[in-house]
Amino acid sequence: MYTYDYATAGNPTFPDFTIINKGTKYATLKPETKGVSLGSEFVNTFTVHNAKDLTSANVMIDIPNFYNVVDVKPSQQLENLAKKNNWNIRVAKPEITKDLWSNLVTFAVDISDKKTKLPVSIDGDINLLDINLKVIDDHNYSIESGFRYQESSYQTRSGSKFTLPTFADRFKFTSQHSMLEGYYHGEAVNFENYDLDYSKIGVNAYLVDKKGKKYSASISENGYMTITDIPAVTDEYTLVVNIPGHYQYNKKIQLSRTIDGKVQGGIYYSLYTDTAAAGDINGDNVIDIYDAKLVANNAGNTGERKKEDLNKDGVIDIIDFNYIEKNFMTTNPYISTSNKPVEKMGNLTLKELKTRFN
Repeated sequence: MYTYDYATAGNPTFPDFTIINKGTKYATLKPETKGVSLGSEFVNTFTVHNAKDLTSANVMIDIPNFYNVVDVKPSQQLENLAKKNNWNIRVAKPEITKDLWSNLVTFAVDISDKKTKLPVSIDGDINLLDINLKVIDDHNYSIESGFRYQESSYQTRSGSKFTLPTFADRFKFTSQHSMLEGYYHGEAVNFENYDLDYSKIGVNAYLVDKKGKKYSASISENGYMTITDIPAVTDEYTLVVNIPGHYQYNKKIQLSRTIDGKVQGGIYYSLYTDTAAAGDINGDNVIDIYDAKLVANNAGNTGERKKEDLNKDGVIDIIDFNYIEKNFMTTNPYISTSNKPVEKMGNLTLKELKTRFN
């Protein structure tokens, strides 16, 4: 059964319930804690309920990569029974199959009589294993966490095998970090040039917090920005993207949430920035005659990373000047500035500068 809030005003996660017939054989995985965070170690107890003649058991858990298996050992209940009845407990080394987002891990235990070496027989509810996990990554974008799925079985002394419906309790996950990914976009470098390496054209992108601390983005060949390990803070961050020859792009971004009075991360922020207009060569947040003059004075020059080469094709030409003409006498919409665009320098006009490309 799935529960939910008609008004959608309560906690965004709700408990699930499963009804099991009395006496049915099943298994559970119960964490010893109600909540975890980065660095937490916590035990999950594997229990078989309503067992009949159990002598060995195993459980396979699909564990997300947020967690690392620290160790596995017999439960205290099983240890006490073994001491009382002179049993031998053998816990197998976990078998781990790695995948991209999770690890499939199998845990197993068998119990025998120390004197006779024969399998024992256990009935009823029995806590078998304590599985200790550690939180090694908190880029988890869910308020609750758990395993992707789990399945288990046990064997009897006669060799019969019972596959068990297996249920794992969820638990709260408190993340203190967030992540931002997305594309930057400049008017003159608009991802239509598939031969251009957009990580090598001098773009500088970062988040900056209220105190001025910067968190730089890594930029891929296709212009994809990634910033990880962003601390959760109450205030907004400012995303800054500087594309050479373009207006600086700024955007306020909230990368935390407050739950039960505590500031938490766990935000995955995906964005595609607005198009930054091309033509601000001198970085004064206006596009005017001074920018036009810089491009015109370098007409025909070639080479990599020239600031006047707006589209980064290796040559300063009329194409670059056309961006100046298109955005002439504009002001950066993302930054407050007292600078006013200048239309001409004495008798020097935009029209005259353009003739240098004839």
